Amino acid sequence: MSSDSDDETPQLSIHALCALQEFLSEQQEVESESKQRKAARQLSQFWYNDDTAEVLAKEALHIAGPKGRIACLSSPTLFQKLCQMKADLTVVLFEYDKRFDAYGEDFVFYDFNEPLSLPKHIAEHSFDLVVGDPPFLQDRCWDFFLKR
Repeated sequence: MSSDSDDETPQLSIHALCALQEFLSEQQEVESESKQRKAARQLSQFWYNDDTAEVLAKEALHIAGPKGRIACLSSPTLFQKLCQMKADLTVVLFEYDKRFDAYGEDFVFYDFNEPLSLPKHIAEHSFDLVVGDPPFLQDRCWDFFLKR
């Protein structure tokens, strides 16, 4: 014989239910924070130190000429250093990280997975120098970034 109580669905006490809800809420917060940190890490930049940026900028300026056009692919440190040099040149940053859109027309969203998806106002062969710094230290990224 079975009793009616054996057929009932077990239920948590109010205290246990509140504790479970609090635990699940904390778990969601931890997971959300972890995802945000991971996303921020994906967009983190490997910045050159000032000396390296200056050497690269001077070399880029020398190659492109004083009124040249330089495209900086995934190299915001070089872009910033070239802008500081106050030379009469055009420098455009091609970058995935949209935080750099603060540079306005000098910023172009760039995804190395779609290297030819550029705005119409960027004409082919319109830069005297293109400097690229692949955003990830992975063979797939380097191959994809540099072969295009």
